Amino acid sequence: MKAAHLLDTSAVLAHLLQEKGSDTVEHCISPEGGRAAISIVSWVEFQLFLTRSDYPQADTAKILGFYREALGSPLPIDESVGKAAIALRAQTPTRIHLTDLLIAACAKEHGLKLVYRDKHIKGIPAKVLPQIKLPQKTP
Repeated sequence: MKAAHLLDTSAVLAHLLQEKGSDTVEHCISPEGGRAAISIVSWVEFQLFLTRSDYPQADTAKILGFYREALGSPLPIDESVGKAAIALRAQTPTRIHLTDLLIAACAKEHGLKLVYRDKHIKGIPAKVLPQIKLPQKTP
């Protein structure tokens, strides 16, 4: 089954940590929500988060296994995604970090709705890229 959503790293972390918006991510991951995918950029960022965290190695392996099962193999960043990133940047009025731009372009290129909480992505107009903005976590 093809996915309907692409999860940004911030969305995966919101789900893992059960922060605001985790219920939305849970729905996106489910078959009823259309399932979700992840880009290789977010997958690497997520792994880096886990390696810097206090999770025991066995728990880290279980967490990665859960998300790999739920999201499938990460979507690659290739030349077509690069071209989509250039086009997205031209349509975005605010500055956006390259990693966020590549994640958004991956969603665009694969026809997926981007699910995120990252403040840098919010500058991409919804008419350019379908998206679900999760609520900011509270301090």
